[in-house]
Amino acid sequence: MSPRTRRRNARWTALPGLPIVGTTLRDHFRDHLHPADPMRSLLRPLVVGAALLAAPLAPLAVPLAAQAPAAKPPVAKAPAAKPVSHGGDPSTATGLRKELIAQLADAESKLVQLAEAMPQDKYAWRPGPGVRSVSEVFMHMVGANYLIPPFAGVPRAQGLTLTQDSERTVTDKAAVVDHLKKSFAYAKQAMMDVPDADMDAAVQLFGQPSTKRGVLVLMATHAHEHLGQAIAYARANGVRPPWSPATGGDH
Repeated sequence: MSPRTRRRNARWTALPGLPIVGTTLRDHFRDHLHPADPMRSLLRPLVVGAALLAAPLAPLAVPLAAQAPAAKPPVAKAPAAKPVSHGGDPSTATGLRKELIAQLADAESKLVQLAEAMPQDKYAWRPGPGVRSVSEVFMHMVGANYLIPPFAGVPRAQGLTLTQDSERTVTDKAAVVDHLKKSFAYAKQAMMDVPDADMDAAVQLFGQPSTKRGVLVLMATHAHEHLGQAIAYARANGVRPPWSPATGGDH
C-alpha cells in the first residue's frame, strides 16, 4: 500500500461515527464511494467538516430507533359519577307524596317547638332508668331521619358529623334544635327523590320485606310516634306544647 493510500485511509478512520439511521457518515461514504471515484475528493472536505462540527455530539450518538419515546400505556379512566336524582322542591309534591310530606312537616313543626320550649335543665330528664331522656328522644328522631331514607335508595346525607353515640352525647339545646331542623329538611327532600315508578320496588326494611313506598310511610309514622312521646315528656315536666290552647287543649 502506497504512503498516499495509507494517509487517505487514516483520514477516513479518524472521522468520528455520526448517526445516520444505524450507520455513520464515515462508514456511509467509505462504503458507497470507490477509492478512485473523483467525488470522493470533492466530498472529503464536506465530510471532514461535518464530522468536526458534530464531534462534541459523538458521545450522545445513538440509533434513532433508541431515541423514539416509549409508548405510554393507556390510562384507565375513572367511571363517570352517577348524578344524584332530585325530584324537585317538597312544596311542589302531589298525590300520596304530598300527603306524606305534609305529615312529616307537621311532626317537624311540633317537635321543634317542643325542643325549643323545653328548658335546657330538663333535657337530661327521663321517666325512668333505661328510658330515653328528653334530649335522647329528639336526637333519636334526628338519627332516624338520616337512617331511614337510604332504605329507599336515596343517597345518604353528605357532610354529617353525627355518630352512633350522638343520641347520648349531643345534649345542648341549641345543637339539638339545629340538628332537628336539618334532619327534617333532608327527610322531606328524600321523599321527593324517590321516583313514582319506583314506589312499588321491593326492599328490605330493617330485615322485613317492604317497598320504597313503605319506607316513606315509615318516615312519617315514626316521626309522629316520637312526637307523642315528646308531648308526654313535656307535660310531665310542666311544659305546655306551644300549639296547644292554654285550657282545654288535647295535647
